[in-house]
Amino acid sequence: EEKKEGEGEVVVKEEETKADIMTVEDILNVDGAPIFKEWEMEDWALVQLRYELFLMQVAFKKDVNDEEHPGIHESNIGFYYSKYFRKQLNPKFFGVETIAELSALVADTVKWDAEIFGTPLTCEASDLAMFTRLTESCRRIRQRRLAAGDETARLKIEQLALQQPVAAAPPLPVVGDFQKGGMVAPPRYGKGGGKNWGKGGHKGGKW
Repeated sequence: EEKKEGEGEVVVKEEETKADIMTVEDILNVDGAPIFKEWEMEDWALVQLRYELFLMQVAFKKDVNDEEHPGIHESNIGFYYSKYFRKQLNPKFFGVETIAELSALVADTVKWDAEIFGTPLTCEASDLAMFTRLTESCRRIRQRRLAAGDETARLKIEQLALQQPVAAAPPLPVVGDFQKGGMVAPPRYGKGGGKNWGKGGHKGGKW
């Protein structure tokens, strides 16, 4: 397949951009400013996605500890994401329709082997700088493509992509604690039963 005029040069420049970013040692001091100084909401959403997906595959391997189950099957990605992060993984929040398309947005962090979720990265989970460099590298490449008129590089990420975990529900009080919590348990259903239910306000726990 023949390459379009200038396509090879674009690829070279993109590889140079990646190489330049990945050599940055102090992400908080790049020419006197943090490497993420130009980031928009979309970039923060993508760095969060990268890190969460990486942590998920690390946690799964540790929890399962079984060579016959090296990773999460594509059909179970949503289930385990919800299990580990207490929120839903919705590709539409990132402007795409499928998990495969979502993965393509962070292809430097996610890889698939026969529909099994994994990662090409070998860094430690504590290496936050790695995920920051990857996100900045992609941001610069994306900006270069947009400047060249390539609208396919434009992201359509929604604010909801930065959703926070849902607070875990507080444990239900045992019968003897209803009065202590400010709630009066109905001794029976019927007249007068439960008329004070909720009065006094059970505030719930903070997460």
